[in-house]
Amino acid sequence: MNSIANKRHISILIAVFVLAFCGSLKAQFPDKQNWTHYARISGNNLNPANIEKLIQAAVEHNTLGIELDNDITGRYDSFLDPSLKLLQIKKAADAAHKIGNYAFIYIAGLECITENADKTEHTMFKDHPDWIQRDINSKPAIFTGGASFWVSEGDEDAWISPYALEWRKRYMEIVRQIAATGIDGVYIDVVYWMWLYEGWEDSWASFDVYTVAEFKKRTGINALKDFIPGDFNDPDFLRWIDFRIQTITEFFKEIEENVKAVNPNCIIIPEVSPSVNSEVVRSGADVYEIQKYAEVITHEFFINTNTGAKRNTFDWLTYVIGISTLRAFDEDKATWLLSYSWDHEENTNPQDAMKLLSCAQVMAGANYWDAPGHLMAGSNDFSLRKEIFKWIKENEDFLYSPRKAVSPIGVYFSPVTRNYFTDDYIKSFYGILHLLLNNHLNYQVVTPRTLNDFKDNLLILPDVRILGKTEIELIKHKCEQGLNLILTGESGYYNNSRKTENENSILKILCGDNNERSKYLFIPECPEKKYFDNHDTLLIKYFSDQIKDFLPSLNLKYKIKASLNVSTVQAELKGKDCIYITNLKGLKGYSSCIPLVEDKIEIEFSSVEMPEIRFIPYLGEEVKLNENNLIQDKDIIKIILPPVQYGGIVIIEK
Repeated sequence: MNSIANKRHISILIAVFVLAFCGSLKAQFPDKQNWTHYARISGNNLNPANIEKLIQAAVEHNTLGIELDNDITGRYDSFLDPSLKLLQIKKAADAAHKIGNYAFIYIAGLECITENADKTEHTMFKDHPDWIQRDINSKPAIFTGGASFWVSEGDEDAWISPYALEWRKRYMEIVRQIAATGIDGVYIDVVYWMWLYEGWEDSWASFDVYTVAEFKKRTGINALKDFIPGDFNDPDFLRWIDFRIQTITEFFKEIEENVKAVNPNCIIIPEVSPSVNSEVVRSGADVYEIQKYAEVITHEFFINTNTGAKRNTFDWLTYVIGISTLRAFDEDKATWLLSYSWDHEENTNPQDAMKLLSCAQVMAGANYWDAPGHLMAGSNDFSLRKEIFKWIKENEDFLYSPRKAVSPIGVYFSPVTRNYFTDDYIKSFYGILHLLLNNHLNYQVVTPRTLNDFKDNLLILPDVRILGKTEIELIKHKCEQGLNLILTGESGYYNNSRKTENENSILKILCGDNNERSKYLFIPECPEKKYFDNHDTLLIKYFSDQIKDFLPSLNLKYKIKASLNVSTVQAELKGKDCIYITNLKGLKGYSSCIPLVEDKIEIEFSSVEMPEIRFIPYLGEEVKLNENNLIQDKDIIKIILPPVQYGGIVIIEK
């Protein structure tokens, strides 16, 4: 008995020591970075009985950033009385801090569910029908089981207008109460105008009395009478598009202000889906705008299919391109990805899908959130999660230290062109990035916010039809300094009202008297759009030849030879050059999540002396490359990599 008592006593002392040690040893991060940049995220349903268990799992799995979900605002009972759930949040936050970790809590935005509404006297809609979003015919955005997988039969799923001021006042009060618990982040989901559900995709909601009144106040336009929803040729409808995006952005701004007023160390984490294409305009949630008010955004991001196991190689390449676009939107902030690897797809297994998804994300510089099926909490394989998180943690300096693109070709993303021309523009934008990626030409997505900082000598405008005065003046200034341009499609032909101009705003600059140092190439037929639609591989070489003929002196630091379906990203960080490789070769969707092995990737560059060169295969150990992998011919060095399965990092010392 004494022996047992002593063992228990020692165990308690060890536990106390570990908690004290972890609590005093929170990780240190480089300047201008914080824990969000290095997060390895796991989701957890929060209840009083599981706090100790989920904290223990966070330690075992190398988790950094513990998501908790008890959804105060998204459930009508706790929207009315959040007291018990607030106590749970505080207890979980305190427990996370004791192990030196960070925790953030999920809340719903404009959605509120009443369970068993058919048997309940009080529901959101029954009590407050005027708060609910409505379509142009005044149909309320009220749904029940079957509308989505998270709504059960008999439940009421209500979507609320952000201009229902009584609701908004109560919502912000709860936000402040949550921040006061000491939680590290407030994670806000489903802040959308209703577009998700069948029959609402083209509704362009909401036409509730509060929203219509606010739009009339700001613009003088009657949303019920003055335009037809969906008519992009009507300037009044374009104002409606802008207003809807501005409204969602302002909502997040107000949440951020309320959180910081109570707890300056607490951050807001919007979850947004989609993030790039035309559905952004339908939902009104534009990550490019929201980013200004959020420390980090979680992108629920996918291409064509909702799990990686379903994607073919082309869709995987588009997914990687999409991540690079989100990284550009997020600038120096972190990019979290809530994407789904596997949901019981036949002829595939979850382990292969998890490896492929996590590799694609971290090589692009994004943070991996491990999730099962279509859910936020749990894992398809906890043991593999542990292995993936361990590898990420061991190599986090190379994955998440600030990157600077090496000799990139700039590709311009125009939010207003996307908003007004939607997928017609996105096809050109993605198509150009495909052609560059297939040719292993390093690229950098440039936005209106980062245009001034772009210092390289070639910028591509892929059917960028609308440019504002500030953008035009900045491009003019850069062209006078020697920036070269490639324009495709109808770039520069439209004004901010989506009307064609008498003269092209960009060509006017390029043909001006002051443009003596800049060259331009105009390709009106949009080969990139044809490639995105038809996948014609002849266009890959055609596009490469166009660039070589246009700028034969284009300075490429690294020349890479690899299969078309291998993604490479070249970046400088910490005084080293790194090349991040993601192998997407031979993926067919529904049948295989294992890329075909890529043999003998070649990387060529100029150097008088042979630098130290290392390679870290994904989920493998770092190796120093030797004479079997390195060839030097005078001042030309060629790296021949060992076979690559999923991907890896090449590290070249300077």
